[in-house]
Amino acid sequence: EDAKQAAIDMLQKSANGPGYTSIVVDEAQDLDVASFKLLRALVGEQHDNDLFIVGDPHQRIYDKPVVLSRCGIEIRGRSRKLRINYRTTEETRAWATAVLHGLDFDDLDGGTDSTSDYRSLLHGDHPLVKGFDDPAEEQRFLADTLRQLQKEQGTLAATCVTARTNSGVEKLNTALQREGFTTRVINKDESDDPSDPALRLATMHRVKGLEFDQMFIPGLDQTQMPLRYELDQRPDQISRELFEQQERSLLHVAATRAKKRVVVSYSGKPSPLLAQASRPD
Repeated sequence: EDAKQAAIDMLQKSANGPGYTSIVVDEAQDLDVASFKLLRALVGEQHDNDLFIVGDPHQRIYDKPVVLSRCGIEIRGRSRKLRINYRTTEETRAWATAVLHGLDFDDLDGGTDSTSDYRSLLHGDHPLVKGFDDPAEEQRFLADTLRQLQKEQGTLAATCVTARTNSGVEKLNTALQREGFTTRVINKDESDDPSDPALRLATMHRVKGLEFDQMFIPGLDQTQMPLRYELDQRPDQISRELFEQQERSLLHVAATRAKKRVVVSYSGKPSPLLAQASRPD
């Protein structure tokens, strides 16, 4: 934040004026106050077509809510809400939205936003949630289901297996390669290659902004979401509640990457977020 404020001060003192006439902002829900103030400084005083901002507060997985009007950005009377989902099936959308049940979301400008007025035009299978007593049994289920999918479709290029942590992805990658699958891990600082026929693996944070026909979310036990060791490090109730909300949004993001089908599995005790997802929409 200090570096962003220093950049703002330099821009305001510059004799050359703002460097841009228009800026397009995506994933706006994950930007902080300093970032929006810097964007305002880059584009100058308010004028026609100065800032085009796209964001979804239900997918906020990094930062706290921001009130744009306090950053010099006026959107009241100028904003629009998109209510139709053209990628995810209604069955997946309803399941992923149920994960967020009971949470309050902002409209990026200090107001509130509802989760009840979104709809999808497509229909398909309901998300499959499977629990197992033994992790080895869960692993066999994952491998068998992926083999069946590969047999039906001829390739797993449009399928992604995701985990909450990098170590979880590494563990899954090793296990799936041992089962004979050709895999591709999509890392933080690289883009996906659509021409690669391999099965994709990535963390839940990395799949944000991507889309696949099938999303597999294995290992979703009570230690993974909310991530236990991260939750235990939160110093007070407010920070723990904020982290839990971000975890629920993260599961929402992971599930809604699927265009056709979501498969969730766990061994032992399930994540409490799965009980949340079983609520009616």
